[in-house]
Amino acid sequence: MRIAVVGAGTMGQLFGILLIDAGHDVVMIDASPQRLHAIRRDGMTLCLGETVTHVDSRAEHAADVHDPVELVLLFTKTMHSEAALASVTHLVGEQTVGLSVQNGLGNERPLLAYFGPDRTVIGVTDYPADRGADGVITSAGAGSVILGGLTPASAGRAERLAGVLSAAGFTAESAADIMVPIWEKVIFNAVMNTVSATTGLTVGAMGAEAPAQVLGEGVLSECFAVAEAHRVRFHEGRVQDKLAVAFREHGEHKTSMLQDVEAGRATEIEGIGGAIVRAGAERGIPTPVLTTLSNVVRLRTVAAQDGRG
Repeated sequence: MRIAVVGAGTMGQLFGILLIDAGHDVVMIDASPQRLHAIRRDGMTLCLGETVTHVDSRAEHAADVHDPVELVLLFTKTMHSEAALASVTHLVGEQTVGLSVQNGLGNERPLLAYFGPDRTVIGVTDYPADRGADGVITSAGAGSVILGGLTPASAGRAERLAGVLSAAGFTAESAADIMVPIWEKVIFNAVMNTVSATTGLTVGAMGAEAPAQVLGEGVLSECFAVAEAHRVRFHEGRVQDKLAVAFREHGEHKTSMLQDVEAGRATEIEGIGGAIVRAGAERGIPTPVLTTLSNVVRLRTVAAQDGRG
């Protein structure tokens, strides 16, 4: 399969490496000249559990790729989705499918504008991944990918893409109602990311510190209320179990939102905490804890960017 991975960051490289290793024709697309140069020079390396995989890869700016692809796999931060998709319109043919497993709510919207409902596939993944100073991607290997469609045609495509990912070494499946795992993931992320990005705590420290647990429980309660108001058939126990596993097994990990705040980069708060706050407002559900934490993340980002953090 001809695949364009748009966004060659940590998760984009994780997926790109395994798809290349499985024999697919993959081009990594990114806006960063430094990142593209590093991939061209060094290739990409993944330590997945005890297995080390190294691949060479094409790595290009979007304008330098000319042949249409069968799959556009979007891995940019959500606030960059529109610009990223606009940059690869020349790679989209009549049968090209757009796939997003990005964090947050509403990731189908920019895809729909370029691929239409029958060729838009969305989903979630919980594969943990970090990039070391040497550029090597590391992952514990315990994770999953869940895909789904918005129409019967896109649901069929989601099932086929789940098969492609499974053959490449991922634990992947398709879901009849993809909004359930998407909401469960965004609730998980709302707890983990907003609490960590406001407090500076690692995942393990959040699980160990009582005040952080109080904040997390407040966010969790509000998110459950919003999801219920939107008639999402989520399972509270699944979310709570995933949080418990994260606190127990990923103790030294810093969430992506905390890393972004510390680096002075824009965060995905609008697609995670902000999206749930807005969804609550649509149904008259108050979210005071999440609203406050989301605002603190925004202010910490501003302070870091102008040197006051």
